[in-house]
Amino acid sequence: MPDPGTPRKIDVSDKALDFALVDAWGQLRSLRPGRETTPAVLAFFKATCPTCQLAMPFLDRLFRAVEGKPIRFWGIAQEEKVEAHRFSVDFGVTFPLALDLKPYRVSRSYGLTHVPVVYVVEPNGDVSRRVEGFVKREYAALAFDLSRRLGVPPFELFQPGERVPELQPG
Repeated sequence: MPDPGTPRKIDVSDKALDFALVDAWGQLRSLRPGRETTPAVLAFFKATCPTCQLAMPFLDRLFRAVEGKPIRFWGIAQEEKVEAHRFSVDFGVTFPLALDLKPYRVSRSYGLTHVPVVYVVEPNGDVSRRVEGFVKREYAALAFDLSRRLGVPPFELFQPGERVPELQPG
């Protein structure tokens, strides 16, 4: 039986929760579901997680494809500033990394027990997509959906010849 003090996992069709976090460069990043004008992609991760190390460069590839379009794209790092900076350099992550410091208030409010978890949150606050771990076909579907809705030419998230596992749990 789940611990009654543990928040329910936020899933597709649920409302996203408000939060405000400072990013690794000192800028405030806030999500105000129902009061936004653009969708948001939120990628929760931890630098030491091997699945996050696999997934985040592909998410950065997606970010670069939609950069400049009306969408917010953030990593939610369960890290201190120094580790988040190091991760962004080591893994080529160029999108903003908000810091969810211990005791991981935002991650816990979303009911997360492992990472990575990627959410797409609509301006009205509805969660329209949730991807746990790394599932190649789900990341490809996310890329296709975002490119279509944002008017970006379709692109291959995974390049020919890349050795990418079909699945890697978080």
